[in-house]
Amino acid sequence: MENFMSNKRIMIKQISLYTIIFAGFSLTYTQIIPFLTYVGYDPVERGLILSAIAVIAIISQFTVGYLCDKYNTIKKFYNIIIVVFAILNALMYSVTQYVFFVHLILVALSGGIFRMISGLIETWTIETNEYIRDRFGSIRAFGAIGWALGAPLTSLVIVRFGYQAIGLSFALLVALSMLFSLTLPDAKKLAINQDLRVKDIKILMENPSYSL
Repeated sequence: MENFMSNKRIMIKQISLYTIIFAGFSLTYTQIIPFLTYVGYDPVERGLILSAIAVIAIISQFTVGYLCDKYNTIKKFYNIIIVVFAILNALMYSVTQYVFFVHLILVALSGGIFRMISGLIETWTIETNEYIRDRFGSIRAFGAIGWALGAPLTSLVIVRFGYQAIGLSFALLVALSMLFSLTLPDAKKLAINQDLRVKDIKILMENPSYSL
């Protein structure tokens, strides 16, 4: 009974975390293209900037995934990276002048980290324990609800306060979400008898089934 109540508390915290942080994600991620258009970038320039997001996403997912497995933790990396993400977003939306390489770097980093951290929080949830894993669909649904609530509010924030307010708004939601993320248990990683090495990634990539 005690274990059941503990899992229920974990699930409630997970639901709260998903609702808040995905509302924040919608606040920042849905506005990248409108923001670049507002600053004055043409379709070709926007395409170059957005394509850089994919590059950062691939690199960051491999790097952070490797580190999470190596140090047997997702929670610590998530909480550090979400703060870095908030800072990058604040910087990105604060530069409203046409400065191509500044936006190329900031948008690529912010967009890439968004894609990486979305996978990170979902993996963390699934690896918490069997009870939470079996209810992942219900928990993830609250992320969709948070996104649906946050996206329409974004327009109100921009109209009233301008694009610069997005960075601050997202930072406040990140701070609120950490009230839950810091108190959640870490992912339970599978124990192995040897250290994870960089060359293990090479072996993984040489696996035809994985590469496909």
